[in-house]
Amino acid sequence: MCVDVESSPSNWIRLYQEGMTGAEIVQACRDTDPLQILGTLARAKNSDPDLESRHRYSLGRKARERRQQVALDDSFSPPWRRRLNELKEYVRNNGRMPRQVGGDATETSLGRWLHAQRAKVSKGSLTARQRAALDAVGVWDSDRRENREMARFPERLRALAAFRARHRRWPTYMNRTDPEEQSLGTWLYTLRQAAREERLPERVRLVLDEHLPGWLP
Repeated sequence: MCVDVESSPSNWIRLYQEGMTGAEIVQACRDTDPLQILGTLARAKNSDPDLESRHRYSLGRKARERRQQVALDDSFSPPWRRRLNELKEYVRNNGRMPRQVGGDATETSLGRWLHAQRAKVSKGSLTARQRAALDAVGVWDSDRRENREMARFPERLRALAAFRARHRRWPTYMNRTDPEEQSLGTWLYTLRQAAREERLPERVRLVLDEHLPGWLP
């Protein structure tokens, strides 16, 4: 069931209207099938055209409140604030969070620092203001990143199937002239790599096999 709330379609819609994303609702209702939640939200948006507007309004209000909270905060230690600023610059220049391995010394160092912040979340030692500051940079927590990817999976699956049907080929991440194809190609490449390294969840693989035969050469 959901954290502090009954897991039901009416509550999922209410939480979405109040500014929670689909991924956050999935995270809060861990015992409920994510596809059931996301499907309910998709149907609700189709039947109520104003639902998405109310969601975006609430989302914007929450984002403004987070930015105000971060802007007013003077409690960060100088080393932590310096690392936060380095993280902002890295994400601004690279469009993603740093990794612990596979990059240069700067990325590796930032990746390790970010990993340490995730560990603090598990221990309960990361302050709410520190978390808000990291949230303002982007999706940095691994659980939230996975849930956001899960929330986008049905949409991406449909887009990939449509691309395949339209062009009769798979998209490539190397096409820099077409942002849509590059995005789909990058996602497909990531799925293939995960499958080859046996990191892809079995249920995801079964869905891909059913809807996109031949996706894994």
